[in-house]
Amino acid sequence: MCWNKSRSRYARPGAAGFCLAVVLAVLLFLFARPSFPARADISVHFVGFREGTEDAPFPEGWELVSYPGKQGNRFILESRQEGEDLPPDITGSVLRVHSLNSVSALMVVPHMALDEYPVLSWWWKINRPVGMAREDRSGRNDSAARLRVVFGSPEAASPTSRPALPPGLGLLRRFLVGMDEGGRLEPPGRKIDYIWGNHLPAGTVIDYPGGRDHKVLVLQSGKEKAGTWVKEERDLLRDFREYFGGMPEGIAGILILSDTDETNEGVTAWFADVVLKERDN
Repeated sequence: MCWNKSRSRYARPGAAGFCLAVVLAVLLFLFARPSFPARADISVHFVGFREGTEDAPFPEGWELVSYPGKQGNRFILESRQEGEDLPPDITGSVLRVHSLNSVSALMVVPHMALDEYPVLSWWWKINRPVGMAREDRSGRNDSAARLRVVFGSPEAASPTSRPALPPGLGLLRRFLVGMDEGGRLEPPGRKIDYIWGNHLPAGTVIDYPGGRDHKVLVLQSGKEKAGTWVKEERDLLRDFREYFGGMPEGIAGILILSDTDETNEGVTAWFADVVLKERDN
C-alpha cells in the first residue's frame, strides 16, 4: 500500500515514487486504452486501387496478366471526380475495364496471412451482361466481370515472363504473348472465380468448364442490376474449405478481368475498393 502509518504519514520517498508510478500506469491503461480503435490500423488492408507513377500504366502494386493468342482488354484507372455518382463508401480510385472480343487481367499478390485476413470485399458494376454467355459451357463461358482468387504460396507467384523472341518473329510473338503484346502468365494453383454472369442464377457454383481445381461462383446474374454499383464480400477460407477442403497455403494472386473472347461481344465493367480484412467475429 502507498499509505504507511507505522513511521510517518507517508511511505519512504522511494516507495512513494514506485506507488505513484503504478497508479499512473493503471490509470493510463484504464483510460487511454479505450481511446484507440480496436486494431483499426491493421484490421483492413486496402488492396486496390491506388494511382501509380507516370512510368507505371497500371494501379500501384498491380501487373498485367495476358493469355496466349488472345487480344487484351483496356484498363483505365479513374480518379474519383467531384459530384460523381459513386456510393459514399467507395474511397479509392475506380478501375474501368473495356472488353471487346478480348481477355486479360490485372493481378496483385497480397503478402499477408490469409488466416488473419480471410475476408475479401469489393465493389463492382457492369454496363450489361454478356448476352451469349453460358457459364457452364466451354467456348461460351465469358462474363462481364470476374474476380479470380488463385490460392497458393505468394512466394511462388514471382513474375513469370513471356518468352523473348527476335523482333522479326512478329506473328509468333503475338501468338505466344497475346495480342496485347505484354503481361505475365497467370500463376498456378487452385482457383475460385466470383463472377457477374448471364445465364446461371446467382448463388450457383460450378466447375470451370474444362478446368481442374477451379470453381466458379455466380454472385450476380443478368441485367437486373446492370448500371448499379454492388458491394460483395466473401470469406475466402470458408469458400476454399467448402469447395476444396483443407487449408490453403495463401493467396498467389487476385485477378480482375472481363472476358468476351469466346462470344465476341463488348462490355464495360468497373471495380473499386478491393479489400482484405479480418472476420467480424
